[in-house]
Amino acid sequence: MRKGSPVRKPAEEPVGGVSPFAFHMGSTLLDVAATYGNIFLAVLEYIQNAIDKEATQIQVYIDYRKRTLAVRDNGHGVDKEEFDKALLSVNHTIKKGDRYGRYGKGLVSMIGKCKRMLFSSTSESDPHAYKAWEFVTAVLADQHTIEGIPWRPRPELWFGREDNKIWWRTENRAEEFTSDSQLSAVNFNTLRDETVMRYGQMMRENNIVVMVTTIDAKGNRKTDSFKAPDHEGTPLPEYSITNELCGKTVFRLYISRPDKKRKVRGEVGIGISSDPFRLRFKVFVESLPESFRKEFSDAAQALLSGLFEGEIVNDQITRLKDRTNFLVDDSLAAFCGALAEWFSKIGREHYENLQDERENLQYQDWGRRSMAAFEALILGPAGAALKNIIKSVFTHGTIDPASHTKKKSKEITDLRQIRTLLELESEEDKDLGRHDTGKRTDPKFEKKDDTPLTVAGPRGKRRTVVRNNSLGFGLVHDVLPDTRMWELDSRQGVLFINIRHPLWVACKAKGADAAMRFQEYLMTAAFAVWGAPEELREHVRLQLEQQAVWMSFLAANGDNLAGRSLASRRKAAAEARRKARETPSLDL
Repeated sequence: MRKGSPVRKPAEEPVGGVSPFAFHMGSTLLDVAATYGNIFLAVLEYIQNAIDKEATQIQVYIDYRKRTLAVRDNGHGVDKEEFDKALLSVNHTIKKGDRYGRYGKGLVSMIGKCKRMLFSSTSESDPHAYKAWEFVTAVLADQHTIEGIPWRPRPELWFGREDNKIWWRTENRAEEFTSDSQLSAVNFNTLRDETVMRYGQMMRENNIVVMVTTIDAKGNRKTDSFKAPDHEGTPLPEYSITNELCGKTVFRLYISRPDKKRKVRGEVGIGISSDPFRLRFKVFVESLPESFRKEFSDAAQALLSGLFEGEIVNDQITRLKDRTNFLVDDSLAAFCGALAEWFSKIGREHYENLQDERENLQYQDWGRRSMAAFEALILGPAGAALKNIIKSVFTHGTIDPASHTKKKSKEITDLRQIRTLLELESEEDKDLGRHDTGKRTDPKFEKKDDTPLTVAGPRGKRRTVVRNNSLGFGLVHDVLPDTRMWELDSRQGVLFINIRHPLWVACKAKGADAAMRFQEYLMTAAFAVWGAPEELREHVRLQLEQQAVWMSFLAANGDNLAGRSLASRRKAAAEARRKARETPSLDL
C-alpha cells in the first residue's frame, strides 16, 4: 500500500438468505406416473389397490377398438376425505405395513398413457355417494401450479341397487389410451401369472376372483378369469435361519408338481415378513449386484429351476418404492448369505434328487418316441433283417404284435432276477435281493420271464425301462462304467445308453430332436454289432463307434447348418427380406 493512500474497510460478509425454487407440478405428476412404463404395470397397480381394499371381485376391461380401459372392484371404496389424503401423499407411505400399496403414486399410474382418466368411488358406509375425479393429461401438462383435481357427484350410480346393477364400489377408467401396441399390450396369461405371484397370499385368503375381458381391434370379445391356486406340490418342512444383520429368514417351499406335459414351472417369491407383496425370484436375482449373486449362485440356480415353489420372507430387508427390488445394504447381503446356507443344508439334496428324477422322466419321453419310430422300421419291409437280428439276440421277449402282454409289468423288487451283460450288480442290490417284499409281477397279466419295468443299472440305481412289447426289448439311460456308448443286455432284453458319454452329452445339450436322432442311431448300431459274426463283433463295434462321432455332429448341428431348424429358417427369411429391400426395383 502506498503511503498516504486511504484505508479501505473490508466488505461485510452476507449473513445468509434463500434462493428461489419452484417446479412444474403438472410435469412432476406426469413424471411420477411415468415410473409405470406401460399399461400392463398400471393395471397391476389398480389390482393391487383393489386387493388392498379387500375386494373379492375385480374386473379388468380393455377395449382396443375404442381404446378404453376400466378396472373395477367391490372393495371398501373411498370417500372424498380418503381420496384427498391419498392425492396429497403421492409417493409417500400412507398405508399400513401389512398392505401391498404403500406409495400413492399407483393412483395416478395411467396419467400420460391416456387422454383422460376418471376415478370413481364411494365408501361402503354410503352406497349412493359416488364421486368421480377427472385427470386430463393435456391440462396437467400445461399447469405449472395445480390447484386441485376437479370432481363431480355421480348420482346415477347406486351400489347394489337392482335397477342399475352396480356391483362395484371403485372404478379406474382410462379413455383414449395410447395406440402404441407395445405400451398398451396386456396379455392374459402374463397378467394372471404376475398377479398371482405378487398378491397370491391375499388372493387365497380372501378367495379373490379376477375377470379379464378384452375386445381386440376387430371387435372380437374374449373373457377369462383366474384365482390364485393353492400350492399343489409336496410341502417341505418350514425352515428358518436367524442372522444378526438381517433377522429371521423363513423358507416356506414346496416341490413343484409337473404339468400334463411333464414340465415343472414352479416359482418362488421373495418378500418381507410383514408385507404380503412378493417379488418374483428371477426379478430379485437380476436386480442384485454381481457380488451378491455370487454369494448364493448355487441356490439361485436351484430356485430358478422351476422345481420349487413357495415363498422366502425376511424380517429386515427393505423394499424400494418402485417395488422392483430391495435396498442394497448389509441386511440384504446377509439375506443372500441365508439363501446360500439353506441350499447347503437343505436345498442341495432335494435339488439333486429332483434333477435326477426330471432327467429320468425326460429320457423316458425320448425313449417312447424313438421306440415308436424304431417299431415302424422293424415291422416294415425295410426292417426285416433288423427284426431277425433282434429275434436271434434276445432269449426273452416278443416281436409279434399279436403276442403283446395284456398289461405292463409291475416293479420287481427281487433284484436277483436282474443281471446286466457286464454283471455289475451292486452290493446294495444284492442285499435287497435277499429279502422278498412280496411285490411280484402278477401272473395273470405277465408272461413267464417278461422284463420288469425297472432294472438296476450299472451304478446300482433303479432305472425305468422304456419297453416296447412289439419289439421285445427295452431302453434304459444310465451311466456305464467305461467309455462305451451303449451296452446290450441280451438276456433281459435291455439296451443301456451311456448318458455321460461326451457324444450323448453334446446331442442332449442341443435338445430333444438331436438327442433322439443320436439315440436311434445307437439303437441300430447296437443290433448291427450283434448281427455280425461273433469273431467280428468287436471290430464292427469300433467302426460304428467311429461313425457315431459323425452322426453325433450331424444330429446336434445338422438342422441348423442345413437351414432346417425354425431359427435358421427365420434367419434366412429375414435375410431375404433385407436383400429385397436393398435391391432397386426396375421400371419396365
